[in-house]
Amino acid sequence: MKYFLIFLFCLVSFLSFSQTKRFEVNGILYAEDLDEPLEAATVYLQRIQDSSLVAYGITDRKGEFKIEGKTPDDRLNVFMSYLGYKTYTKVIEIDSEIIKLPTLRLQTEDNALDEIIIKSTAPITFKTDTLEYNAKSFKTKKDANVEDVLKVLPGVEIDENGTITVNGVAVDNVLVNGKPFFGDDPSIATKNLTKDIIKKIQIVDTKTKDQAFAGEAGEQESKTINLTIEEDKNKGEFGRLSAAGGTDERYQMSGIYNRFNDTRRVSVLAGGNNINAPGFSNAELNDTFGRDRGFSAGGNGIITSKNVGANFNSAPSKYNEFNTDYFYARSDSEDRRKVDKEIFLPETTYYTSSESSTIKTNQSHKANVSYETELDSTLLLSFRPRFQANKSTSNWLSEEESFNEDRDITNKSISSINSINDSDVFTADLRATKRLGKKGSFIRFEMGGQLKNSDSDKYLLSETNYYGDEPSDDIRNQYGDGNLSETQTNSSIRFRKPVLKDKMSLDMEYNYRNTLSKSKLSTFDFDETSQTYSDFNFDQSTDFENENVTSTPEVGLRYRGEKWSFRTELGYDFINLSSKDMLRPELNFDQDFAQVRMDARIGYDVKSKMSFRTDYRLRNEAPSISQLQPYVNISNPLHIIKGNPALEMTQNHRVNTRFYTNSYNKGFGFFGYVNLNVVDNKVVSKSEVDENLIKTTTYVNVDGAYNVNMVVSMSQKIKLDSISDLKVIAGIRPNLQRNVNFNNDVQYSSTVRSLAPSLGVVYDITDTVELESFYSAQFSEGTYSLDSFNDTAFTIHRLKLNTAVYLLNNFEWRNNMNFNYNSNISDGFQKSSWFWNSTLSYSVLNDKGYVTLKAYDILNQNTNASRVVNEDYIQDSESNVLQQYFLIGFSWKFNSMGAKS
Repeated sequence: MKYFLIFLFCLVSFLSFSQTKRFEVNGILYAEDLDEPLEAATVYLQRIQDSSLVAYGITDRKGEFKIEGKTPDDRLNVFMSYLGYKTYTKVIEIDSEIIKLPTLRLQTEDNALDEIIIKSTAPITFKTDTLEYNAKSFKTKKDANVEDVLKVLPGVEIDENGTITVNGVAVDNVLVNGKPFFGDDPSIATKNLTKDIIKKIQIVDTKTKDQAFAGEAGEQESKTINLTIEEDKNKGEFGRLSAAGGTDERYQMSGIYNRFNDTRRVSVLAGGNNINAPGFSNAELNDTFGRDRGFSAGGNGIITSKNVGANFNSAPSKYNEFNTDYFYARSDSEDRRKVDKEIFLPETTYYTSSESSTIKTNQSHKANVSYETELDSTLLLSFRPRFQANKSTSNWLSEEESFNEDRDITNKSISSINSINDSDVFTADLRATKRLGKKGSFIRFEMGGQLKNSDSDKYLLSETNYYGDEPSDDIRNQYGDGNLSETQTNSSIRFRKPVLKDKMSLDMEYNYRNTLSKSKLSTFDFDETSQTYSDFNFDQSTDFENENVTSTPEVGLRYRGEKWSFRTELGYDFINLSSKDMLRPELNFDQDFAQVRMDARIGYDVKSKMSFRTDYRLRNEAPSISQLQPYVNISNPLHIIKGNPALEMTQNHRVNTRFYTNSYNKGFGFFGYVNLNVVDNKVVSKSEVDENLIKTTTYVNVDGAYNVNMVVSMSQKIKLDSISDLKVIAGIRPNLQRNVNFNNDVQYSSTVRSLAPSLGVVYDITDTVELESFYSAQFSEGTYSLDSFNDTAFTIHRLKLNTAVYLLNNFEWRNNMNFNYNSNISDGFQKSSWFWNSTLSYSVLNDKGYVTLKAYDILNQNTNASRVVNEDYIQDSESNVLQQYFLIGFSWKFNSMGAKS
């Protein structure tokens, strides 16, 4: 059977190559009304028989285009499209390798002739600030979802965790018809919406509705994807139900229901599993494990989760929009760990050995409401209240021993903690954006607040034994009653005034934030006489009232031309931190911090070709109140922590340079970035270990920490013929990092250099075979200023192979294989492992249902036992993990979108 499939694969490839011919179509495109070349116009070729896309290209600044491809057809339709102009079409003969078209002139929509009005959509359209793809122009499998479409779009990448990037910039938001789809998880939309209802996929810089209303440019650090649904398919119902069960009592079940009615949307979903799958977006039962975040190798513990949620979105008019959602989630986890550690000090070495187990249950309720209304054409109001409630119970048991360099036991502790925690958070934000007379001028006022409250009950039973010349014991049987309340208020006002029409503007802004928190922990020792927790323990009790007041005035100047842009902002942070200790008034403190902050950016963009920008950002971070408090925390008798009120503010300097270019017609993409991060007055931990191996930690400021990382990546898609293509992705990631730390009160620096090359190949024959292979390596070395630390060097290799084979029209077989090798794991431990998952699915009910068989960790190599060598310790660790199992399940999807009544 194996050799037959190989022969069949080779035969299909040979026949597809032998029936195609190469061609090149070139020409020049002008705007008739302006008598100027049209830059960023789309020229594309379609088959006459079925209107399927063959190849496409983008005109350059001279209006020139060149399209290369392969086709078995003798004649093709050529289309030329540009926003604001009528699409032009012509039938061309593919009778030679090079086809030269005469110079063509597009007519505006107002004066175009009726005979050249063509009902066709360009595969790619460039607008002012939007890149738009026609979903139907890109071939995918017949039952594809949005994620499958995104994977074949030029410039778009999706990694194994589902993270979407566009030209190297992360996508943080996915909208449907410009509105949120079920919370803030983009994968819920991309995995559950099918290609057949999507008309266009638009990609823009992320911006809020307030920013869009005011005419502000989006944030270039992140992207938003907007999915537009076919107008005739924006009514109806669609969804999916899935259930699976298997060996070792493993199970997974989930369902999602959506009802769309033009301006109103209702969605409901629910799910549950005991295979460590975190959420609703993992419900696609016919996905292979490798494409599903819940089925990756590694991880600690076994988690059983249950989820349910609902979303309602309504826009009764273009001036009003209402959105609300509710989520309930419960997780039950069991985590068992064993850790042995050898720790190096400048003058000696000591060892620790610990075993722990945690059984935890967590429940959460989340509710969000958003209401936006345009009171008139110049005033937008937004109101967003949010509520979250959590309840958790935890049972933790730990046993730990410490040994000196002669392996003599120094101390031993056994601890048991049972705790219950209830917390709730209420947040509300109100925004008002007022457009002023001149275009681009506005004023925005924001105010909001947050109320937090947390109550905890903790029962501690521990015994710590100290050995040596003066043996002693520390036995604790305690009850802790904790309460934390926090009130946060914030407000800001921003004013923008154009100083150069449509290009330059002046910004003035003021931000204020006040956070007042009250933290109280009352610790009571067990009274043997009364058999109650009634003896108040002063040393282990706290009663703090902390306040953080931050105000920042800022002024900025922005310029955005056709291609060049720059932005600069200058502000000043005024921060006041104060703390009142109700139990120890002598520890009260009040400190002021002040420092300049700055932003600067320059960029160059050619919307159809490339983008370049360089940013500089200076940010300030005051030490946390817990780092400043001189209170001595002795809740852990083996690790004492004390704050340092002499800490100074940290300054973080960041320089980021980013570049990308795309040649859409040739399927070539390239992007790269360089980040430099220099930290002054960085706050680090400073610890000392005494003769009883008790660690005492405080905090200090250090200079000399920096990090430089670089990414260069290129991709080339090669159209082999009308049904198959090959994509090659190559990249390299150099990194240099320097840190300053302490080892038993001795300051030292560490410098780590690494180089990580990668190579990926994706081969695809439509509806037949998908092959994805990715290899990456990491070469690292570390040097240390302490003579007692040995320099380190290690190599990591990773290989991933994903396959999909479509058999007999109804069968789909997917495999995901991962290989990992880590030389930093010592001999005697597993340095390398293979992790293989497989899925076989059979479609029934006219492709509306799937029967699926899944195998997790076929080779049964998923373990969590390893040894890691670092500059100041060697650690052996082991924990319980999800192991081999098999699942059989059924998934059914339904869709009446666009169906006629």
